[in-house]
Amino acid sequence: MQKGVNGLRIKAGRGRRTRLTVDQRHELKAALSKSPQDFGYDAAIWSGFLTGEHIQKTYQIEYKPSAIYSLMRRIEFSFNQESKSAE
Repeated sequence: MQKGVNGLRIKAGRGRRTRLTVDQRHELKAALSKSPQDFGYDAAIWSGFLTGEHIQKTYQIEYKPSAIYSLMRRIEFSFNQESKSAE
């Protein structure tokens, strides 16, 4: 309570930093707009698991499943986008 009201303000730097750089996130978003088959995967659409595998293979960075979904929100990608565009 030494800081009073100022101690209650939101401080920058909360939470874990993303491990992919801004450029890598742009590359990933571009990759996810293509078919997984374009990258040699035996799948028609991207899944969270497959996205994690692609990140590991491409950038040598491992994400937990929950972190992959957070990353997808951050780059404004939805796994449903692909199924909607296929209709």
